Amino acid sequence: MAMQRMADNKMEMEMELKLLVDKSKNKVLFAEAGKEFVDLLFSLLILPIGCMVNLLHPRHPTTGSIGNLHRSVDTLNKTYLQPDVDKTSLLQPRIESASTLFTKDPTKVDIQPTTWKFYGCPRSQFSSQCARSVTNTKGCLCSCGCQMTSEMHLIRPTAAAKGGGEGGHVKEVVTYMITDDLEVKPMSTISSIAILNRLGVKDIGLLEDMVVHVGTQEALHLLRASLQSKSVLTDVFLRNDEGVQSSYKKADQELDPASAWIEVNR
Repeated sequence: MAMQRMADNKMEMEMELKLLVDKSKNKVLFAEAGKEFVDLLFSLLILPIGCMVNLLHPRHPTTGSIGNLHRSVDTLNKTYLQPDVDKTSLLQPRIESASTLFTKDPTKVDIQPTTWKFYGCPRSQFSSQCARSVTNTKGCLCSCGCQMTSEMHLIRPTAAAKGGGEGGHVKEVVTYMITDDLEVKPMSTISSIAILNRLGVKDIGLLEDMVVHVGTQEALHLLRASLQSKSVLTDVFLRNDEGVQSSYKKADQELDPASAWIEVNR
């Protein structure tokens, strides 16, 4: 469930995530989530490495040497770059369809809407060959020999034109189960029992239902942990890895044997 909270004097989107925790091991067994959180996780897959480094740096030093590459591009004199190369395309690559938790404006669908400009041949109205040619580099030569300088407009498809009105990556038709190592699948009684058996859970009395709140900071910590850990949910929401301030509370009711397997259509 998505909602808003105040952060740095601004309203930001946040969502609730229900965790099933093994109190004896202080470990998240799995999470129960809706469409919004799954969209957030799946959007991690489309983040370019340059964007990841930009999101995490400098507060969280990047593992390995990729941070050095990022700094090298940032400090490299433009003299050594190709004339049509912009540092921004490497340091802050623009992408679409990522979670709004990676942006300060919750009304935006894209992290950074693509701002490329496209150009056509000024003779396109006289030649079908020229009309079929387009470039994103102003002044590029058309096959007819003219410079392509006529700016063209990119028409973006609406959600309806794409064949869906919900947006994001998954449908809001089921509840989803996310394991500690970020395996995602539709929630079901069978899958819940299977994961508990796989993890060797013997005493359901040691299990606890918790609710955590996920906002921009938690999203960034999820990104960082997903690159380094096999126990992402535990590290972010229970161990407060690197100062994560997770907001969680016990569910209104204590977990009983029936709820241990998690209701499918809650």
